[in-house]
Amino acid sequence: MKRLKISTPSWVTIVLLAAFVIILLMVFGGFFRAADSDKDGIYDEEETQGYDIIIHYINGTETIHVSSNPNKKDTDDDGLNDFVELLNSTNPMNPDTDDDGLTDYEEIVTYGTNPLYQDQDDDKLKDGIEVNGWDVTLRGTTTHVTSNVSRYDTDFDFFTDLQEYNVRTDPNKKDTDGDNVWDSTDVDPLWNIKVTL
Repeated sequence: MKRLKISTPSWVTIVLLAAFVIILLMVFGGFFRAADSDKDGIYDEEETQGYDIIIHYINGTETIHVSSNPNKKDTDDDGLNDFVELLNSTNPMNPDTDDDGLTDYEEIVTYGTNPLYQDQDDDKLKDGIEVNGWDVTLRGTTTHVTSNVSRYDTDFDFFTDLQEYNVRTDPNKKDTDGDNVWDSTDVDPLWNIKVTL
């Protein structure tokens, strides 16, 4: 009976085999790896599949499904790349997810407000109006005022910021017209009506 002799492969054979395996991995490896065309940190497939978000409006909530463009880092051009939008559960296709008048970038980076809540302090006044403010005209002089997005009643005069906005009084002064009567109880909070007896 003859014995079969198995020889040990030479180092050249091992090197050639290793090189062949490396080349195969380089050529076909790209087919198995997930692509991130825009290099925003989210795989293309995840961007097109999307995710659900919940938006809190003044009069209720809404759950919507959102996705992003796998070929654009910042799909809605709001200054936040799509990965940051994913982390914050905002809509990468809408620069103002909660439609409150502030972009998602402004809410997250500038003001620290919640881009998913249209009215953070629940005073029924959109955050964008509170931040951007309104004009108050008193005795022919117009002043631009803003209110605090984190307070229901910025000046604690028992007049909510929404009421101040509707009447166009100053949410930072308890007594806009300076007649020593708080805006919430003043007959005309924009006109100093004094009665002398």
